[in-house]
Amino acid sequence: MNIKNLLSKLLLAATLLTAISSQAAVQIVDNSVVIDGVKITSHNITDIHNSSLYGTLQAYPAHTKQLISCVTKDNIINIDYFIISKIIQAGPAYTKQLISCITKDNISKIPWYVITDIINKYPYCAKQLASHINKDNFKSISFYIIGSILILEPASAKRLASYITRDNITEIQSPILLEIVKAYPACAQQLASYITKDNFKSISAPIKGSTNSTICSILRFKPAFAKQLASYITRDNISKIPWYVISDIIVRYPYCARRLASCITKDNIAELNNQVISHIYKYLSPTEQKILIKTIEQAYPRLHEQATRLENYIFSNCDSPLWALKNACLSKTGQSEQHYKKHPGNPLLNMHGQSFKKICLPTPVRLMLINLVRKERTEQSKGRYTLIHSQKNSWTLRSDIFKGLIELIIKQPIGNYHFLRFKADDCTHHTFSMPLNQLDHPDEDHMIFMNHALHGNTDQSGESSFSYFVRNKNCQDNHRPLKELFASFGMSHYYKKYKTGFERLEKMTNESNYGSLLLFSFTPKLLKKSTHVSAPEGYKRTVYVNWHETDNIITIMDALRNNANQVTDDNHLQYFAILNDLEDGLLNPWNKGVRMYTYCPAQTAKYRRLLRKLFQNIAKDIAANNDDLSTAHKAILKLYPWKQPNRFKKIISQSIHYLRSKL
Repeated sequence: MNIKNLLSKLLLAATLLTAISSQAAVQIVDNSVVIDGVKITSHNITDIHNSSLYGTLQAYPAHTKQLISCVTKDNIINIDYFIISKIIQAGPAYTKQLISCITKDNISKIPWYVITDIINKYPYCAKQLASHINKDNFKSISFYIIGSILILEPASAKRLASYITRDNITEIQSPILLEIVKAYPACAQQLASYITKDNFKSISAPIKGSTNSTICSILRFKPAFAKQLASYITRDNISKIPWYVISDIIVRYPYCARRLASCITKDNIAELNNQVISHIYKYLSPTEQKILIKTIEQAYPRLHEQATRLENYIFSNCDSPLWALKNACLSKTGQSEQHYKKHPGNPLLNMHGQSFKKICLPTPVRLMLINLVRKERTEQSKGRYTLIHSQKNSWTLRSDIFKGLIELIIKQPIGNYHFLRFKADDCTHHTFSMPLNQLDHPDEDHMIFMNHALHGNTDQSGESSFSYFVRNKNCQDNHRPLKELFASFGMSHYYKKYKTGFERLEKMTNESNYGSLLLFSFTPKLLKKSTHVSAPEGYKRTVYVNWHETDNIITIMDALRNNANQVTDDNHLQYFAILNDLEDGLLNPWNKGVRMYTYCPAQTAKYRRLLRKLFQNIAKDIAANNDDLSTAHKAILKLYPWKQPNRFKKIISQSIHYLRSKL
């Protein structure tokens, strides 16, 4: 268990302090421990430095008796875990005295790992600890404690089950309910009677790190309850219920599949896990299957396009109705397809030893990946070159807001572009070449790293766009507060007015398990000028194409697009682009030499509606108040100091004229 390992390491660190602690003057006076002249009592034991107490117990085990006498039911909750663990190690007599300090009033306040440590060391105490659990403290006790007790004292489950009522069942942690049902199956009937249409969704909530739930445990011992549960599933909540709960209901009561299929609409299908669709589809009649496929077609009209082998692979690990809509075909391929042809054994592969087939991506995410691959192919058919980058959703939200602000100010749409920098200080008003000498550190602040294929570099931790996309939840990143985006344009008052809406957008992006993928589309001229093939640290490198060494990125990309077998070690190639805001640079939103397409699962229809509504409201406020946007215009001129498109230049000149008239 990771927590146990962490505690062991911390315990080892505490041991290192022993050398210092043991040097303290320790003696027994009037049957009490005195450390550095301070007599240890029940009133001050929690004020003594932990390392001093631990060092005393380590160096003078005989003093444990005196120290344990200072532990009481009032202070035990504040005594450090390492001190407690040392007392437990001293023997059962001391542990028994320690257990006597645990009562019904403090058991919920003592760290769960302290109590589980006691139970693991001395299992016979589980019965005594179980007696401290009552109706009043039951809800606040950790499920780790209850789980450990029930393993040794399953008879306690009946008493614990009696504490559950229709009114409090939603307040009790799902893992606790699960443990009680496992230990006392007879309570399944009782718990089932407490589940209603109103509380079904909250009781179905997934248990972290598990594909089990209270509902599944109840169904295991009361399968007939599936019919009633199926009636609680509606169009509004079907996407909120874990797929394994719905699957279990269907398995127990197959006749509900038809009703559940009617809950799937073109509006909610994007939020459904593909496993839900698969299980429902499996139990439908052929006619009903066609109706469901029709619903999917309405939501995703482009699914009838012929699919490549890579696209089919993305869906190959799920028995889904979507599979019935696709045809294997290799008439058109792009870089990602070429890469897959060369590396069929490890596509979207080996991220930390985990293959893509073990990554259960929801249907909307899979469809999004297919759309990305198809867009890549479309752009390449125009003679352009594509590269893929991944980032945290927090940056995508800031790009959307920054883009909305600039479009508001200049009253001109920007089109397919993703903002990568938000301050003039972060931009370079010059170009620079990257060093070949590895002693010279590249300026990573002005570079962006990319892959040439969706699944490129997926066996290299930290260098794969797809890996970063999948691991989004575990990636740390620093980003600017949203209010700073508005402040830079002198529009802080609008953020303050609509703060709640923008915070809702941020919550949506933070709740997504996946990051954002950016597809860059370059003209040959800009690709050659702004991008290079690089080593992992960002240094330029050469590549062997048909056994000829070259650093010409056009030559390399053409080979990867047409026949990846011509390129040596192509699965370990990385690319960087220089970020500068010159007129022909990547930071120019109006530069047609580079276009950027964003693929972000967090950008749901709900997200886009809210974002659009917020900026529509701001635009109305600007018009109604006749706001002076001169500060905003100056900020844009600082960001983009080169010649602007005519319409933008006219707006800037009007702003300058307005300022002069005020002087």
